[in-house]
Parts: sequence; structure tokens; C-alpha cells
Amino acid sequence: MHLKVIIFLCIAKVGQAVSPVSTFSTCGATGAFGPTHDQCVSEYAGSEHVDVFSLRVVEGKQMIAIPFPGVYRFEALGAGGIGDNAGLGARATGEFPLPQGAIIKLLVGQQGEGDEATGSFGGSGASYIARNGQEEPMLVGGGGASTAAGSTVNGINASPNEQGVNASVIGVGYGAGGWNGNGGQSGDANKGGGGAGFKTGGQALNADATATQAESFRSSGSGGRYGDNSTKVISGGFGGGGYALESSSGGGGGYSGGGGASDGAVPGGGGSYVSGINTVVDVINSGAGRVTVQFIDTGIDTVCLAHSFTVAFYKELVYGETDFTLEDTSCKSTSNETHVIITSRLDECGTRVSFENGSMLHFQNTIKKSSGSEQAIRYQISDINITCSYSASDAVTLNILPQLETANFRPEVEEGDFLISTKAYRTILYEAAFKEEDFPLKVSTEDHIFLEVSLSIVINSPDVVLQLDKCFASPSLNLTLEPKHALIADDCAEDETVEFAASRVATTKRFLFKPVAFPQEDIASAFIHCEASLCQSTDGVKCREGCSRQKRHIISSDMLTAEDPHYQFHGQVGHVGPFLISENVATRSQATSFIVAVALLSLRALLS
Repeated sequence: MHLKVIIFLCIAKVGQAVSPVSTFSTCGATGAFGPTHDQCVSEYAGSEHVDVFSLRVVEGKQMIAIPFPGVYRFEALGAGGIGDNAGLGARATGEFPLPQGAIIKLLVGQQGEGDEATGSFGGSGASYIARNGQEEPMLVGGGGASTAAGSTVNGINASPNEQGVNASVIGVGYGAGGWNGNGGQSGDANKGGGGAGFKTGGQALNADATATQAESFRSSGSGGRYGDNSTKVISGGFGGGGYALESSSGGGGGYSGGGGASDGAVPGGGGSYVSGINTVVDVINSGAGRVTVQFIDTGIDTVCLAHSFTVAFYKELVYGETDFTLEDTSCKSTSNETHVIITSRLDECGTRVSFENGSMLHFQNTIKKSSGSEQAIRYQISDINITCSYSASDAVTLNILPQLETANFRPEVEEGDFLISTKAYRTILYEAAFKEEDFPLKVSTEDHIFLEVSLSIVINSPDVVLQLDKCFASPSLNLTLEPKHALIADDCAEDETVEFAASRVATTKRFLFKPVAFPQEDIASAFIHCEASLCQSTDGVKCREGCSRQKRHIISSDMLTAEDPHYQFHGQVGHVGPFLISENVATRSQATSFIVAVALLSLRALLS
């Protein structure tokens, strides 16, 4: 396991796993009107649609209830046109945070009907997804336009934009596509009707008053119809498809309806609409419409840091409620435009700690609704349980151990990361470190560099010792390039100018040395690379302190037993520099400095 402690970050998800995709269809219905409740119950027999989503069907619209709060991905595919070379329906996709019990209306678009004898084809319906009581839809996939039998002219696809598509001007007249959620125009008197929009129906122009306009989603959503007792009815599809008449075809339904066609013209497809998160709209569907629903995420993020946690969740999950507390009710939430946010230290706000099997620490708290919240009472908003978990080795690295018996603690044999801070000081007193803005600085080969390597966190334990495995100088950050000049190995000086300075803290090492020039020009750049380890002594076996040439034995996890008392955490190479070195400076210059750096060091257990 790798523990990233530059900011120790663990993002936990709360609750359900991603669910399978649920697909809602036309339930076998065709033409201008949608399915009945019984048709859909029969269609979905054996699936979880009815039970999980509490399905009801009202006037062809399928009503579902969100079973538990979370983020759901919806897709609305408008029906494709009919006839040769018919236009395609659009697919609109978006993700939405929704609370438990939210009612969602689904209208699944149906293809129009056709009469090959007269060359008349009804427009296809759009698929709509809308939350009950909202002014605008969540998603609309526009319906495609149909063409006459034998036509060599491609039907016009649904639009990926909100505007309905104009019928093509091939004949005398054509209908314009709708705007702003309104229906499209008819091709001409007694010609193809306009497709309906989300807000208003499609236009119907006819002399004998036998045409019925395609209805908007806000109305019944039915397709347009033309005909009486003596005339064949040629309907647009459910979802606002326009009617057809006398060698002319109707526009597709959509957020805004497509334009109807007159003789010789091709009607327009309906417009589409997207909202929510991660939206996509494309034009792909050639058959009947459909709608898909999938739970993808809880919408609750728990960010576990070294000494605190932050929880953020969508306001939509709790019906816009923003008043929450932790178990200590003085610890209250804040909010922004989209989220409720609550933060606490691990040792505050009633957070509980437990120790599992000597290897894991768990910090737990609960986010509760305010006792005076009317919204919370009305919608029965549930508590949110929070857990931040750390392995024992993580806890030592981060210095977040609670007051537990030392005998119960044992680091696991695994890899992780901890922070090393490397600083250059102005004098051997190690009182004032150089700052980033001091760079670059020149130093001569007669100057000393005063270096300190330490943990970036404080571990108040005499049993934990920092050891310098290796330090060397090179002219590049690239460790594979030569030359390299050794400074330290196994806490021992490899360069004759290296001297160790005293430190009162076992997790800090200080040393000074004269820089080595790698001559390429009059002034050459150089970098220092150091590798360090943390050693923990237990059961009377102490870590080595100072220079030792005893060979270390690196062990694997299958070699380590519960009786092994002595652990070493070994790190990757950290880099500092560059600094500029001149061999031509006669007087002692300002002591070298280089950028204060932090090095991520990867932990692995080894035996000294």
C-alpha cells in the first residue's frame, strides 16, 4: 500500500455499489399514444423495475421513485424516423444527484406510423426525462424525421441542440423548427404537422379540421393525428411526433419540435436538451426510443487527512437541507452552491476511535440532521456514518496514534510514503535556513554546505531513529547519469570533507561538507541526492545510531514473524538543488543554499 503523505489523502465512498443499468422501453406500444400500466408491468416481468422503482404508468408516462439517495446516470434516446433513409434519434446523457423518494417522469418516444401507398409518414417521438414539479426537463433526446417510401433523400436527424430542425426546402413549402421548448410549424395547409416541444404542441394546418396537433410533454405527449371516419389516420409517434398527410411527413418531437414537410420536402428532427453533470448528446438511434437509469455513486465524499476529515455531499441528496451536525452538535456544517460540507479533527466533535486486530485504526463519527429541520423531518433524511481508517504503519508515519497500549501496536510489513524535509542553513548554528527566493546562490569549493535532513512531522518517540543510507552529488537530477560523487553511505562519511553536526532529535540528521565541482563551464550546477530510513527499536533491540559498516539484511514479508522486534523503513532518493559551484572564488562566499525540498520516501520493512 502506498501512503501519499504530501497531503495524506484517503477518499472514501459511503453506501451502495454501482448498480446494473435499468432500461425502460415503449412496453410494446406503437403510434400516437403511450403504454398502459398493465403493458409495462407485463413487459418488465422478471426484472426489478416495478419493485425497485415503484413503477406507475399514467397516460403513457412511466413514473418512478428513486429508491435511495445518490448520483444517477440517465440516458434518453429519441425514436428514429421510419421509411427509407430515415433520420436518427438523439441520445442525451447526464448525471444527477437525487434524494430518496424523488419522482421522475419518463416518456419513452415511439416511432410514427406510415402509409407507403400515399408516401406519408408520421414524425417520431422524443424521449423525455423530467423531475416531478420542475419547470425544465432533466434530459430530452429528440426524435428523428421520417421520409417517404423509396425516397433517395436522407431524413433529417434529430438535433443535438435545443432548437428543432427546419424541414428541407425541396418542394414548395416547409415548416420551421421550434425554439425555446416550443413546437415546430406545419409544412403547409393539409400537409405534414410540426413536431411538439416540451412546452407547446406542434402546429396543425388543415382545411377540414380533421388534424390533431402533436401534444407537448407538459400536456399529454401524444403524437399528432390526421384523419376522420373516411380517411386513414397517419399518426406521429408518442413523444410529440407530427402527423402525416398526402405525400408529406411530420416533424420529430423534441425539446423544440421539428418542422413538418410539404410535398417533396423532408421534415425536420426534434431538438434535444441536456442538464446535470457529465452531459453528452449524440445522434445514434434508428429504432424505438428508450430510457436507461443507473445508480453510479453515493455523492458523499469523505476525505481523510493526517489529523482531520472533511465530508462533502450534494445538497440535492437531502432536498436542499444544509443544517447538519456531527455527534457533538456544536460542530456544524457549512454549505456552498452545490454541497454541504463538514470538517473536524480526528480527536474532536465526538469522533470515536477503535483498534482492530493490532493492525488498523478506525475513526468514526456520524453526520446528523438538525433536530429543528422541517425538511429533515418531512423527508426522513437519514444519518450519514463516517469512517477514516489507517493501517498501523500509516499511523506511526503520520504520528496520529491515540493513547493505546504500546504492546498492541505493530507496523505491518508493507510499503508506504513519508515526508522528508531537506534544508540548507546559513551557518553551523543551524538557526536560519535559506528561503526559496534566495536562489540561485554561488558557492566555491572552499565553502561549506550546512545540510539538515529531517521528518516533516514530529514523532515523539526515542525508539524511532532517522538514518542516512546514501547521499551523493551529481550534476543532474537524472540519477542514471554519471558522474556521481559519494558523500555518505550507511551514516558514514564517504567524502573527507563531510562532518556530522549534533542534533537533539533522533529523527533529524545534520552534516556539513565542501561542494564538489563537475566542471563543464566556469560555474557548474550540482544537485545533492539523499536516501534515508526510519528505524524503530522494540523489545530492547536498539536501532543503530551513527556510522556502522554492518551489512543490512533486507527481508520479505514471508520471512518476518510476530517475534521479530526490530524494523527499518527504507526510502527512495530525495533531491535538493541546484546550486552553483565555482573553483575560482578566492574568498569564502556565502554558504550554499538550495531549495527547501520535500522528498516522498517509500517505506518497506527491512531488518538491520
